[in-house]
Amino acid sequence: MAGELGTVLRRLRENAGLTRDELERRAGVSVSTIRGLETGKRGNPRMTTVRQLADALALRREEREELLRAAVPGRRGGGRHGRRRRGGGGRGASVRSGHGAACGAAAGAGAGGAGRAGRRAPGSRC
Repeated sequence: MAGELGTVLRRLRENAGLTRDELERRAGVSVSTIRGLETGKRGNPRMTTVRQLADALALRREEREELLRAAVPGRRGGGRHGRRRRGGGGRGASVRSGHGAACGAAAGAGAGGAGRAGRRAPGSRC
């Protein structure tokens, strides 16, 4: 059974007139991932994946927020000025891990190489 994310994603994809294959080409997200999200067999997507799908679907602000809320239960609306989860929400953050930019920067993946590869931020689990 598809969860809220699956229902919303499928509706938005169909409203855009796209097949899963077309969405794959536009978003750079595999058909198997799209299918898994739509059917509910794949949960806890990475936020980068959800954003790629939203960008590929060329969603209006309200639709984008709806998709993001469905991907992150408990997320409040508000677009760019909405609250982010503490310790998460950075670029490349995973919904399932809750880790954000601090973890990527500590590993040397952040813009400007804020940390050294292989080193962890103090108190980090990354």
